[in-house]
Amino acid sequence: MQIGKAFDEGQKRLGAVRSIRHYRRLLWRSKWYLLIAGSIVTCVSIVIAAVLAARTPQELATAMIGVENTADVTAVKDVSGLMQAQSDLIQSRAFLQDIVQKISLRFALKHFSRSSTFESVSVDSSAAEGTYRFIVNTKNGEDYSVLFDNDSGGLLSPSRYLSRHSASVAFTGSLKSLSSLRGGGLSLVFSQRFVNAPHDFTFRVRAPENALEDLFGAVSVKESDSRNGVTNIAVSVKGRDYKLIADVANAIATAFVQKNVNFKKARTRSLVASLEKQLEAVSRDQEASTEALRSFQSANPGVGLSEDVKQRINNLGQMEKGAFEAKRALSEGRELLDKYSAASLADRQDVSQQIVAYLAARNLTASAAYQTELSELSTQAREFRRSYAEDHPLRVENQQKLEKLAGEIVAALQNYVSSTQRGVEGQSADIQSRYSELQSLPSKELQLAELQRRHQIFSDIYSTVMSRYNQAKVLDASEEAEVFVMDPALPPVPPPPAVPKILAIALLAALMITLLPVIVADYFDKTAHSEDDFTVRTGGTVLEGIPRIDLLRKKALHGGVNGWHGINGASLITIQNEEGVSKEVFRALRTKLMLALFDTKEKSLVVTSLEPGAGKSTVTANVAYAVAQQQTKTVVIDADLRRGTLYKWFSTPQGPGLSDYLASPEPFSVGRVDALLQPTTLPNLFFISAGTPVQASSELLASDKFVLLKKELASRFSFIVVDSSPIEAVVDAAVFAHLFSAFLVVARAGRTDVAELTRKLAEFPVIEEKVLGFVVNDVFSERTAKYYHYSGYYSAAKPDKR
Repeated sequence: MQIGKAFDEGQKRLGAVRSIRHYRRLLWRSKWYLLIAGSIVTCVSIVIAAVLAARTPQELATAMIGVENTADVTAVKDVSGLMQAQSDLIQSRAFLQDIVQKISLRFALKHFSRSSTFESVSVDSSAAEGTYRFIVNTKNGEDYSVLFDNDSGGLLSPSRYLSRHSASVAFTGSLKSLSSLRGGGLSLVFSQRFVNAPHDFTFRVRAPENALEDLFGAVSVKESDSRNGVTNIAVSVKGRDYKLIADVANAIATAFVQKNVNFKKARTRSLVASLEKQLEAVSRDQEASTEALRSFQSANPGVGLSEDVKQRINNLGQMEKGAFEAKRALSEGRELLDKYSAASLADRQDVSQQIVAYLAARNLTASAAYQTELSELSTQAREFRRSYAEDHPLRVENQQKLEKLAGEIVAALQNYVSSTQRGVEGQSADIQSRYSELQSLPSKELQLAELQRRHQIFSDIYSTVMSRYNQAKVLDASEEAEVFVMDPALPPVPPPPAVPKILAIALLAALMITLLPVIVADYFDKTAHSEDDFTVRTGGTVLEGIPRIDLLRKKALHGGVNGWHGINGASLITIQNEEGVSKEVFRALRTKLMLALFDTKEKSLVVTSLEPGAGKSTVTANVAYAVAQQQTKTVVIDADLRRGTLYKWFSTPQGPGLSDYLASPEPFSVGRVDALLQPTTLPNLFFISAGTPVQASSELLASDKFVLLKKELASRFSFIVVDSSPIEAVVDAAVFAHLFSAFLVVARAGRTDVAELTRKLAEFPVIEEKVLGFVVNDVFSERTAKYYHYSGYYSAAKPDKR
């Protein structure tokens, strides 16, 4: 178990090391792209960051509105004056439309704040919608013009503008007399600061509906919890013109307070009128009862009541007064139920608010929980309306919760009405019972008791109605609203630009943008660029990584490598007698091949690749030469009959070659084999060229003549190396599967599709089983770097003369 765990940890570490190497090589390969693109992207990012840092950020200007709960300080209950209705009013378009007109929000100044340019701005309904450009005459610096464009195509220079548009000059005049622009529905009074230093600027006059929608999107309302009978409403306006958004927030707060005053007056006047009618009717009843009692007492001066009867009549009057109040509450509750039933779905939320206030005024325990939940759901509904479509799941879910809560509130009201009705019925029965007890009195005393009872009832009712009437009159005379501006909005102070932070973000963004194409390209890259990459992608064994030939040449020319020697321009790098990295690379490959074939009686190797240009001919020639240098009798067969070029590497004639031998009708003979074999500069190395190019190579290589040739060569040579055609387009290599001992597959770093190579080998299991390993050509490996180091060290060493 410990060994297995240690092995897994070792594999993880190896994987991490390979990943680090992979990305280090990736960055090195992309160094020129990263240098150029990174420099450009970094400069652009810094410029963009500087522009954004210089741009005025959007901030909030907030006005605080206090809402006083008057339900506890007056008997005149305002069941509709709840917080939800207050905040909904602020965010209604009808309310905000007045603000648009009052602040002239149809006027939109570009690039400058309104207060820095104008003392006051007024835009009426006759102002033409479009773009205006104030231009100072650059020739004399004394005149100005205001050009108008109602085309959305944008503004041009003054000369091009006038040549393209007709009737485009809206205002013109002298800068010396400049103080305001008036006309065409505009009244613009310039600030002294602008008059002292006039400059070009552009403004737009927008459609009222567009200005309204912009304001609607900029305004936000937040309600706070009630404390000490006062609830706060924070009205915030977002924008970049700080003085303007503060003015807008204050205008909204002031207009809201005035609206509340108007609403309050309308409600109290309606209540006063209703109470006046009640007071008139009750006053008549009271006067009638007083007169009847006075007449009876005048006609019957000797009739009186005992103290016990007086007390019973007084108690009976108190009970009837309570029954009257209960019946009034019962009537209001039934009116609310009828109002809810008749209301539309959109209006039921307001009615629910009124029901909650009604229940709260009667100290129902559940009313506080209902109010809290209703406020939260209503706030969510308002936010969802601003952000989502009507059929959005969040809005649908919120509406369902509101409807469910409204049902619970109405059910609570119905329960209260039912219980109140039972209470009224019980009180009526109790009153009737108490009144029945008085029936035993003599007729005159009973009549006097009835008159005194009626007089007391009407006096109490008159007193109650008069008290409510007087309070309503006081409220009607008062100019104070239930809401007031607690804290007016002030222009926000923007935070200083965080230059180090902005610069760091810009550099980080530049780095990510620069690296992203490299990483994405690497993710979709199907090739391998190093031995580690090839091992990870194929799961196979990389016998050797062959460095780029031009890299070897460059090292040799600069004295770094002893080992470059060309033959007629070919890259045969193992024919020299000097030591160097050239020999070390192919010596290492030769050693690994010989060890792999150590137990094989017949040592033969087929070299192939996925596609042309992978470097298989380079590997074939140099491996064969390296093997022959060990005094091993070696023959190289160029079996790429379609386009064999190996003869150039050994400076031998192209023919007669293998294709000529196989296509000839003459039978196999030893003499013909002797004619095919061409000697090279190395005594133990012989070569058979491909011969005349042919297309039907597979049929020729599968013939008996090739089998006989192979047997003859096996009897003469200790090592056979075959340069085969690529397996991507033809299947010549598959023909050799049963004739030769092993295969060596050559891939080219950054070019060979590793996934396709793996798939192709899987199509030929016989070949796949005999593959000794892979050679990755045109690669820079860590091992090669060490070869350079040690080669330079030993080649620079001088003999000891002692």
